[in-house]
Amino acid sequence: MDALYPAAPRRASRGLRPNCPVAFARARRYVRAMKHEPGIFERRDREAEAAAIARARADVAAGRVHSHEVVKEWLLTWGTPGRLPFKEWLAARDGEG
Repeated sequence: MDALYPAAPRRASRGLRPNCPVAFARARRYVRAMKHEPGIFERRDREAEAAAIARARADVAAGRVHSHEVVKEWLLTWGTPGRLPFKEWLAARDGEG
């Protein structure tokens, strides 16, 4: 861990035990001082979210939705030989393919 965080408190060099309150306080101060950098899932793209919500609402309004039962039936085909993408499976299921 010291290789990744060289400024981290070193217990062995100061003779502190892992459950020592002094070592705990020093480690807590070190962690609190670290700068938080957001991960890839913490960065929000509000424009992209708004566009996706608008597309979804337009699809619902136009009737381009499928029931839970139909999607469940398709998901149960995953892992079986001859699995098809949803649109192809739906066409074959409805006798259009």
